[in-house]
Amino acid sequence: MKIIIINQKGGVGKTTTTVNLSYGLAGSGKKTLIIDLDPQAHSSVAFSPELPKKETVAELFNNKEVDIKKLIRPAIVEIEDGKLTTIDNLF
Repeated sequence: MKIIIINQKGGVGKTTTTVNLSYGLAGSGKKTLIIDLDPQAHSSVAFSPELPKKETVAELFNNKEVDIKKLIRPAIVEIEDGKLTTIDNLF
């Protein structure tokens, strides 16, 4: 199944919807992949505290030689006291 959240206007909740929906789907056992095409990349930042500039979708569009498998990584969140953990089923 593919769910696409798109709207040209800013400030309508695209990122909030994406982050919360994907977290909920992953929590219910569904393997979930977020593909963040927004130039601000806030969905990516929400689940990847250290986002390497050379390992983004933009780099994939600019360089056809990039291995797409290297761009897919588990979602990471801070749980407490700066400790990080991965979220099962969310990439």
